[in-house]
Amino acid sequence: DVLWLSRVAILVFGCIMGGLACLLNLANVSLGWVYLGMGVIIGSAVIPTSFVLLWRKATALGAICGSVIGMILGVTCWLISAAAIYGEVSLASTGGNFPMLIGNLVSILTGGAICTGLSLWRPDNCDWESTRQIALVEDDYVPVQETDEELVKYGKWVRRTALGFTFAMIILIPCIALAFQVYPIGFWWFWVVMSIIWSFIATIAIIGTPIIEGRHDLLMVIKGLSTCTVVQSKVHPNLTQNPEPEMQRRPSSKVLVHGGDGV
Repeated sequence: DVLWLSRVAILVFGCIMGGLACLLNLANVSLGWVYLGMGVIIGSAVIPTSFVLLWRKATALGAICGSVIGMILGVTCWLISAAAIYGEVSLASTGGNFPMLIGNLVSILTGGAICTGLSLWRPDNCDWESTRQIALVEDDYVPVQETDEELVKYGKWVRRTALGFTFAMIILIPCIALAFQVYPIGFWWFWVVMSIIWSFIATIAIIGTPIIEGRHDLLMVIKGLSTCTVVQSKVHPNLTQNPEPEMQRRPSSKVLVHGGDGV
């Protein structure tokens, strides 16, 4: 039932998004307007969502109130600033840099402030035990190879990297850019070249990382397809000690090909 519901949800979501994209295209709404406007509408949920995952004192009340009230305040300030700066509320005025900036900042910051205040007022003190007790859809649990110490180390690395990247993107780079009222040609070329290099590195990382991490499974599938045999998984050998039950219960750990009937 869960699998069927997920497929229906994907189909419905795809149809709605496709229809919405067609309507926005007919209304001559640019992708930039949609991208920045999305920050005003859903930006208030960014900090509450992060707190729910990472902060044990975060509460459901704080996350919900922060997301909803932050969105209302962000949209309100967005429209008011557009009317105050450009004298009208239209597609062109709401797409201006300053109304979009004000709306995004109000939405993100108020959402985080409300969530933080309510969570400190009535903390949840979650121990994450309830998340560990969530029932699995099917019995396909793979034991975690990392120890608690390694997970803590990875968590610290992720936090340091995220904070450093946030500081660079929100404070450092804008301050460097603001130092030039008009970009010199050399700095402008540097900015363009760095943007292109960044795009290529990001593209390679996004496409290549999943392929590298899943190379063993990909090779296993290719070998099974080419030889028409059952291939034992080398990634989790302890999961394939009992072939028959494992093949019935964990199809992801083996590949079984029957002539031309498929996998």
